[in-house]
Amino acid sequence: MPANFYSSELLSSYVFLTIPGDYRFEALALDGSISGGFDLTIPQGGLPGVFNNADPAIHMSFPSQFQQGFLGSIYLMGDHFIEGAQLIVQVPNLPPVTVPLTYINSRTLSWTISAPLPGSISIQVVNPDLRTSSPITLTFQGSPTVNTGVFPRPTVAFGPSLLSAPFVGSSHIYGQDFLPGAIIEWKDLSSNQVTLTPAGYLSNQELLWTLVYPAPGQYELVVVNPDNQRSTPLTVDVQ
Repeated sequence: MPANFYSSELLSSYVFLTIPGDYRFEALALDGSISGGFDLTIPQGGLPGVFNNADPAIHMSFPSQFQQGFLGSIYLMGDHFIEGAQLIVQVPNLPPVTVPLTYINSRTLSWTISAPLPGSISIQVVNPDLRTSSPITLTFQGSPTVNTGVFPRPTVAFGPSLLSAPFVGSSHIYGQDFLPGAIIEWKDLSSNQVTLTPAGYLSNQELLWTLVYPAPGQYELVVVNPDNQRSTPLTVDVQ
């Protein structure tokens, strides 16, 4: 799960613990090292109404048709949604990504997204009690790209510069003028192979990026906004 970095001595993470049991939390550093554990016990009981007896279900989305370059909110209508629900997004040939949702009521959720590229994605709602909906597919049709220059060009001020292989985890990218739906262009400088991966939008100054087992080498990281404006490359060494 993502964590908010405040200092070398303080991290925070939002959790919604609805299942009684023993939990252990460990911090994963950018170099792959793991801290000692923090143990927490959640006793039986709690607020009434936290659990329901049915899996969440997505019946439809609004809008129901999308074009490449869509930027805005998608409303998911269904049943048995719980506050704190998240969305599992599966893009073909990429690891699944979990993104936050805005809870409106038990039958409506909102997701802010942009689709810079045409194609289909699979989505599932997962409630805080870990009940998960069946997947549905959203398809984004091709259309002319958004004209550049409408928004400022994104700027990367700070991000991961040195990673130790094998690395799997999430990194925060800081800068300015990021837009919802920004993607990360990850280029292997030895082979010039380019991989596009989704970024979790936290604010116009912060993105959350999940990286899974990159091979040792030197890479360039570029943030690409939905209007196709690109940041200057950030060099990342994987050792």
